[in-house]
Amino acid sequence: MTDSPPDRSSPQSQPAQLQAVQDRLKDILADAPGRHVVSFELPSRLSVLSYHGPILGLPGTESSDVTTIGIVREALADAGITAEVEQCSANLAYPGVRTTPFDVRDADRLVRLVLDRMPQPILVARRLAQVLAAHRCVYADRVEARAGMVWDLLLTLDDVRTVLGALGESTKELSTYGAELYGLADRVAQILQDQLGGKRIRISAFPSRGQLCGTCHEEILAVEPLSPEQAEALAAALVRMLPEPS
Repeated sequence: MTDSPPDRSSPQSQPAQLQAVQDRLKDILADAPGRHVVSFELPSRLSVLSYHGPILGLPGTESSDVTTIGIVREALADAGITAEVEQCSANLAYPGVRTTPFDVRDADRLVRLVLDRMPQPILVARRLAQVLAAHRCVYADRVEARAGMVWDLLLTLDDVRTVLGALGESTKELSTYGAELYGLADRVAQILQDQLGGKRIRISAFPSRGQLCGTCHEEILAVEPLSPEQAEALAAALVRMLPEPS
């Protein structure tokens, strides 16, 4: 919004809090549709430059279409956020939109707005990746949302043990190696199917130093894309296994 900002004594005057908000926005917008650069325009002013896609990742907006800026301003106003929103094409191959919250409170509300408007598959993929990381699963950061599905769930045998334990299943079969790895993949796929429901789940097995990773020293089970509902159910089961915060 380009209206005059409210009379607040110290716009974005808390550098430590702003840095924390900047880090959160960078993390969230890395997964949002479009491209986004989060930076400090001035020593104490945070801004988000969105280009080549939705503004701030908000559905129904497009950074190259000046008419959609009104949608962004309305969304910000509805969320109680005071911010400047302006077209920005200087030094860019693709037109962009810069959003600059007035102060740290507005910047923090912006984080919540982006999360609230983010497509569900992206939120689910983020949640699953975070829970896998909390369980120290090796390839947690590979999980992502594409085309409405959750992709790239890669599990070592230790990770499979964690997943089966979360689902209340036996881990006896995890002494399996070599040719039997393929049978294990089929068995784990069936367990996931029974526990998570939904569309058919398939898993491919990759022996160490095989097709998926020529330098890997562990066997990997690659779960084919999960629906958001399946991924959410798996994340919920894994959360229940995490220790209670002290």
